[in-house]
Amino acid sequence: MKGLWKRLCLASIVTALLAHSCLAQKALTWQEVRDKFEAANPSLRAGQIGVDESRANEITAYLRPNPNLTLSTDGTQIAPNKGVWQPLIGTQFSANFSYLHERQHKREFRLDSAKEATGIAVSNQSDLGRTLLFNLRSAFVQTLQEKSVRDLAKENLSYYDHVLNVNRDRYHAGAIAQVDLDRLELQRVQYESDLQTAEVNLRTAKIQMLALLNDRTPVEQFDVTGPFDFSTQIAPLDDVRQIAVDNRPDLKAALQSLHKAETDHRLAVADLEESVAWFCDVFGLVPELTLRVDAIDLSIEMLIHPSYGYRLELLHRPGSAADRKPGTPAEAALRDGYGHVAFDVADLDAGYDRALARGARPVMPPGPSPEPGVRMAFVADPEGNLVELLHRPTEGPMPGP
Repeated sequence: MKGLWKRLCLASIVTALLAHSCLAQKALTWQEVRDKFEAANPSLRAGQIGVDESRANEITAYLRPNPNLTLSTDGTQIAPNKGVWQPLIGTQFSANFSYLHERQHKREFRLDSAKEATGIAVSNQSDLGRTLLFNLRSAFVQTLQEKSVRDLAKENLSYYDHVLNVNRDRYHAGAIAQVDLDRLELQRVQYESDLQTAEVNLRTAKIQMLALLNDRTPVEQFDVTGPFDFSTQIAPLDDVRQIAVDNRPDLKAALQSLHKAETDHRLAVADLEESVAWFCDVFGLVPELTLRVDAIDLSIEMLIHPSYGYRLELLHRPGSAADRKPGTPAEAALRDGYGHVAFDVADLDAGYDRALARGARPVMPPGPSPEPGVRMAFVADPEGNLVELLHRPTEGPMPGP
């Protein structure tokens, strides 16, 4: 019986010690809180994934486009017709090969744009971390403040208890009346209320800290520690402003966005500027009007011939895909819609040579046109569009340079 009693007592003591250790508060320093926050915060982890994705885009930005090979058939007989089935007798095969050739250093511009996008992503990630750490630091300091307020409320209550003990001795000595002692006893409720309010505020601050840390530790087992003293050192306003500027990644991201916009602008207008210069140099056109349609990010250049007044309108939108253009007038005649543009020139041979010197691709050298007495030639401009040059013998002046 005595042995059983000893074992029960030992079990009770061990249980009490374990319970006390489980309920003991674990005080975390600011560095421990910060490390725990940065390791488990989902917003920071998602932002880092975005940075890694942006770095991966740098690889694909510099890749050349893949060539396209298309094979198609038509006219295959699927089912017998009147007892005759010759499935391949009328089958027609056609093949199409295309490759997008990028000029004016577009690949380099695209790579620069991707690198600047990565820099913006890194700066935004730093700004996100700064904002989240500021919120965490505010909650950490708020918890330390509520702990100090609670400790002060405890000290006030303890000190007032000493005051009550002194006044009880005075009452027993006949120095004060019963009503005075009762009034002092009643005032103790205010100090008890202050202590309860401080404990509730401290618990609320801890709950906010646990929510930011995404931690399910019970509030009773969670605590933080650190210095909470007033500092008399006050930095000058200029120093504070400079520190703020140096540590503001959002300002850096804004500057990087500006540089990226400049790179994207170069990427967008490179071909348009080249086309404007080509048509002006080859056919004597001059810029008449430049327009922007911001709603659809469309750039428009209107060119006009200074002597004859005909106009050529060039359009460009960033991100537009180059369609497969016909390589010869014969291919253009097989398509519905736009095939080529034609210009009358005063000197066909000189105009043809001038177009080639400006980077045009020769398609058809100068020769007789189906129209009697007219000579013609075909070139492809730097964009690959077919351009016809015509010379019509007339008594008056001819358009063109």
